[in-house]
Amino acid sequence: MANLTLVNSNRHYDPTNVTESFAIPGLSDSANLVGYVDRGPLKLRLSLAWRDEYLQQIGQPVELAQVYEAAHGGSPDMRALLNA
Repeated sequence: MANLTLVNSNRHYDPTNVTESFAIPGLSDSANLVGYVDRGPLKLRLSLAWRDEYLQQIGQPVELAQVYEAAHGGSPDMRALLNA
């Protein structure tokens, strides 16, 4: 099972421009991939999730680097269950 969400906006937020009035916090591309096996007593599930950089807040913070959240994810999450 897989999910991919691609979003696009032609607006770029400039935190140094105090007259800027339009921005969408949290808007970013994302992807999820899930694989699973359910055979007899064995159940396995492996998932990966990724999210691209996104606008975290609107305003002029002390450090401009705090405005955007960096891309993250890609770390696998695995769960296993064995029913005896």
